[in-house]
Amino acid sequence: MSRENQRYFIFVSWKNGRNATQIHEELVNVEGEQALSISTIRRRIAMFKGGEEEIKDKACSGRPREAVTSEKIARVEELVSDDPHISIKELTNEVGISRERISYILHEELNLHKLCAKWVPHRLSEEHKRNRVELSKQLLKILDGGYKTLLLVTKHGYISLLFQIRKQTSHG
Repeated sequence: MSRENQRYFIFVSWKNGRNATQIHEELVNVEGEQALSISTIRRRIAMFKGGEEEIKDKACSGRPREAVTSEKIARVEELVSDDPHISIKELTNEVGISRERISYILHEELNLHKLCAKWVPHRLSEEHKRNRVELSKQLLKILDGGYKTLLLVTKHGYISLLFQIRKQTSHG
């Protein structure tokens, strides 16, 4: 059910004597998470009580949303695919929108996060998860074996391992 249809339902239900809580419960039963909030329903009822009977939204004043478009999202995705090391500043210059909108596109639209100076998908594949578990087990064995281990992450995101045997000293 569209928002406009929900507003129409609110209007008809209010005219039939239902209160905001009852209307909200009915909308939640039908729409689930897509239902309008109780505060929105109360605000609509207050407007109806004030004589407003328009169901459709009035035209909004101000600047239209133009920064986050499907074309710009596709452009950011293309740039990140071509160069996973690209910075937000470079993306801002290339796409021509603000840092905030670039961050929104990366994190919310594309679900990407910066990891080791590289944009990577936030969700790991099953293979990546298995590899991480296996690597962790290997590292724990090394640490349990009496080694002092130092992990270095290189410029390209690869992990280098340097170990040093811990000297056993006896006090006695």
